[in-house]
Amino acid sequence: MHADMPLQGLEALSVFKAADEVRRDRLFDTLSSRFTTSQASPANGCGTCLKRFLLLDITSLEDDSKRSHQGPMKGNAKMVTRGFSGRRPPAGDARIPPGQHLQRGFPVLSAGPTPRVRTEDWSFTLKHGPRPIKKWNWAEFNALPVTKMTRDIHCVTSWTKFDTPWQGILVDDILADAGVEPPTAFTLAHSLDGYSTNVPTKDLVVGKAMVALLYEGKPITADHGGPARLLVPHLYFWKSAKWVNGLQFTERDEPGFWELRGYHIYGDPWREQRYTNDP
Repeated sequence: MHADMPLQGLEALSVFKAADEVRRDRLFDTLSSRFTTSQASPANGCGTCLKRFLLLDITSLEDDSKRSHQGPMKGNAKMVTRGFSGRRPPAGDARIPPGQHLQRGFPVLSAGPTPRVRTEDWSFTLKHGPRPIKKWNWAEFNALPVTKMTRDIHCVTSWTKFDTPWQGILVDDILADAGVEPPTAFTLAHSLDGYSTNVPTKDLVVGKAMVALLYEGKPITADHGGPARLLVPHLYFWKSAKWVNGLQFTERDEPGFWELRGYHIYGDPWREQRYTNDP
């Protein structure tokens, strides 16, 4: 096979499944380097593999000589996401959804380049359809009541991380400051880079979700969605939009970026709702 040709989905899947745990990280890097964002549609030949692994547009690979779990790379190199590394959980662990494994690190997955925004340039807008309800700048948003939330998170690429500690503004408190009740049953979260994801309004209120500003007591880094990211921990983590800058109430359940590309409209990890046709 020509080195520049992508592995086809089923071939890549069989190679990956055949690999033992020691070789798995290197195979993941090989697969990642052979895919491009334009091949991410589930309709094309490599869709099966991409739908399984959520291989995204990774801009650089970790140097092979440093692949010994020594932590993040230094300098300009970015660490390739280890969506499938880590040990399988003990049988019967009630905190691990089906098809998931425990991850002690915090992998980074993004659909494109990481936006860098200064807090003095950041704002957050609440909308009903196209109509703005209220807009906050960084200082105004940080003046809202801050809540701590420690939750397990579950990525569609199959990793689960326990007890992640966040601080931020509950969606309930955003609505209270705007002086509104949820006007519709559906919401779109919007991000600085044009990303969007849909979440039923009921999954954002009653203490279920927040716009997170701190992780482990520190400002959220850009790679993890800072300065602010949505946190909806009971759904697959792609619903917790990075670089969030607005919530928009919609009259119908409008699919967002990944939902339009073959991912589930809801995304419940306990029901393994990864892809469009999953029940």
